[in-house]
Amino acid sequence: MILMLFFIIYKPQKWIIGNIDTKKRKITAFHLFIYFLIGIYGGFIHIGVGILLLFALVILSGFDIVKANALKVFIVLLYSPFSLLIFMLHNQVEYAVGLISSIGNLFGGIVAAYFAISWGGNFLKWFLIAIILISSSYSLGLLDLVYNLLA
Repeated sequence: MILMLFFIIYKPQKWIIGNIDTKKRKITAFHLFIYFLIGIYGGFIHIGVGILLLFALVILSGFDIVKANALKVFIVLLYSPFSLLIFMLHNQVEYAVGLISSIGNLFGGIVAAYFAISWGGNFLKWFLIAIILISSSYSLGLLDLVYNLLA
């Protein structure tokens, strides 16, 4: 995620406008391989797969962040039922938590779509930067460190 943060800050216009030259290129075996690896990761772990998909859709495929985000949501919608089915078959689903989470995802998606359409790619870029910083800080234990220092 931190590497992705570098790409967002290094070439911010690529995220807002997209890359027309990249979109005109043919899909290569490399593209398919990268999306396949992201798919395996998404089906197996799922955490952070949206950020990986956004990265690939913007950098590899040339979409702007608004279109890439819409496509990312559609891709996750396509494969999530299959992952859910596998976990259901192994009795590894907490249905109450999943229901609450899905309701939160629904409302979050509605709000996010409104902001993406109304405020555009620049807002999404800064929101993505904030999410990457927060989640990376959490994953690296920096938030716990700051909490312990302040306590």
